Amino acid sequence: PSAFRFASSELKADQEIAMAAVLKEGGLVRHLNDDLKRDRMIVQAAVQQDASSMRYIVDHFKGDQDIVLAALREERCFTLADADESLQSDPAFVIKAVQTNGK
Repeated sequence: PSAFRFASSELKADQEIAMAAVLKEGGLVRHLNDDLKRDRMIVQAAVQQDASSMRYIVDHFKGDQDIVLAALREERCFTLADADESLQSDPAFVIKAVQTNGK
Protein backbone atom coordinates (compact mmCIF):
# COMPACT_ATOMS: atom_id res chain seq x y z
CA PRO A 1 0.00 0.00 0.00
CA SER A 2 1.03 3.55 -0.68
CA ALA A 3 2.47 5.56 2.18
CA PHE A 4 0.43 8.52 0.93
CA ARG A 5 -2.74 6.99 2.36
CA PHE A 6 -1.31 7.39 5.84
CA ALA A 7 0.02 10.92 5.42
CA SER A 8 -1.45 13.73 7.49
CA SER A 9 -4.35 15.79 6.13
CA GLU A 10 -1.98 18.72 5.73
CA LEU A 11 0.35 16.72 3.51
CA LYS A 12 -2.53 15.29 1.50
CA ALA A 13 -3.52 18.90 0.77
CA ASP A 14 -0.06 19.79 -0.55
CA GLN A 15 -0.18 20.11 -4.35
CA GLU A 16 3.39 18.95 -4.95
CA ILE A 17 3.01 15.86 -2.75
CA ALA A 18 -0.39 15.08 -4.27
CA MET A 19 1.01 15.29 -7.79
CA ALA A 20 3.88 12.97 -6.93
CA ALA A 21 1.41 10.49 -5.43
CA VAL A 22 -1.03 10.39 -8.36
CA LEU A 23 1.78 10.14 -10.89
CA LYS A 24 2.82 6.95 -9.12
CA GLU A 25 -0.69 5.62 -8.42
CA GLY A 26 -3.64 7.47 -9.99
CA GLY A 27 -6.21 5.97 -7.66
CA LEU A 28 -4.70 7.89 -4.76
CA VAL A 29 -6.72 10.86 -5.97
CA ARG A 30 -9.48 9.48 -3.74
CA HIS A 31 -7.41 10.44 -0.68
CA LEU A 32 -6.95 14.08 -1.71
CA ASN A 33 -8.88 16.94 -0.22
CA ASP A 34 -11.75 18.39 -2.24
CA ASP A 35 -9.71 21.35 -3.53
CA LEU A 36 -7.09 19.10 -5.06
CA LYS A 37 -9.77 16.88 -6.58
CA ARG A 38 -10.74 20.02 -8.51
CA ASP A 39 -7.18 20.70 -9.67
CA ARG A 40 -7.16 19.93 -13.39
CA MET A 41 -3.45 19.11 -13.58
CA ILE A 42 -3.68 16.65 -10.72
CA VAL A 43 -6.85 15.06 -12.07
CA GLN A 44 -5.37 14.68 -15.54
CA ALA A 45 -2.20 13.12 -14.15
CA ALA A 46 -4.26 10.69 -12.06
CA VAL A 47 -6.46 9.66 -14.99
CA GLN A 48 -3.49 9.22 -17.31
CA GLN A 49 -1.87 6.95 -14.75
CA ASP A 50 -5.08 5.03 -13.94
CA ALA A 51 -8.38 5.66 -15.71
CA SER A 52 -10.35 4.11 -12.86
CA SER A 53 -9.51 7.21 -10.82
CA MET A 54 -12.35 8.92 -12.76
CA ARG A 55 -14.75 7.54 -10.15
CA TYR A 56 -13.12 9.68 -7.46
CA ILE A 57 -13.07 13.06 -9.18
CA VAL A 58 -15.72 15.73 -9.41
CA ASP A 59 -18.30 15.32 -12.17
CA HIS A 60 -17.17 18.55 -13.78
CA PHE A 61 -14.20 16.72 -15.32
CA LYS A 62 -16.48 14.21 -17.04
CA GLY A 63 -17.09 17.05 -19.49
CA ASP A 64 -13.39 17.81 -20.03
CA GLN A 65 -12.37 16.43 -23.43
CA ASP A 66 -8.71 15.84 -22.61
CA ILE A 67 -9.43 14.08 -19.34
CA VAL A 68 -12.18 11.92 -20.82
CA LEU A 69 -9.98 10.93 -23.77
CA ALA A 70 -7.22 9.97 -21.35
CA ALA A 71 -9.70 7.82 -19.44
CA LEU A 72 -11.01 6.20 -22.62
CA ARG A 73 -7.54 4.88 -23.41
CA GLU A 74 -8.09 2.29 -20.68
CA GLU A 75 -11.17 0.58 -22.05
CA ARG A 76 -12.07 -1.52 -19.04
CA CYS A 77 -12.58 1.45 -16.73
CA PHE A 78 -14.42 4.22 -18.53
CA THR A 79 -16.62 4.47 -21.60
CA LEU A 80 -18.27 7.30 -23.48
CA ALA A 81 -21.47 6.41 -21.60
CA ASP A 82 -19.71 7.62 -18.43
CA ALA A 83 -18.84 10.99 -19.95
CA ASP A 84 -20.91 14.14 -19.68
CA GLU A 85 -23.87 14.37 -22.08
CA SER A 86 -22.31 17.42 -23.73
CA LEU A 87 -19.46 15.21 -24.94
CA GLN A 88 -21.77 12.34 -25.89
CA SER A 89 -23.65 14.69 -28.23
CA ASP A 90 -20.58 16.38 -29.74
CA PRO A 91 -19.93 14.72 -33.13
CA ALA A 92 -16.27 15.77 -33.29
CA PHE A 93 -15.63 14.44 -29.80
CA VAL A 94 -17.41 11.15 -30.48
CA ILE A 95 -15.16 10.62 -33.50
CA LYS A 96 -12.09 11.23 -31.30
CA ALA A 97 -13.48 8.85 -28.68
CA VAL A 98 -14.08 6.10 -31.23
CA GLN A 99 -10.59 6.56 -32.66
CA THR A 100 -9.16 6.37 -29.13
CA ASN A 101 -11.08 3.39 -27.87
CA GLY A 102 -14.11 2.38 -29.88
CA LYS A 103 -16.40 2.13 -26.84
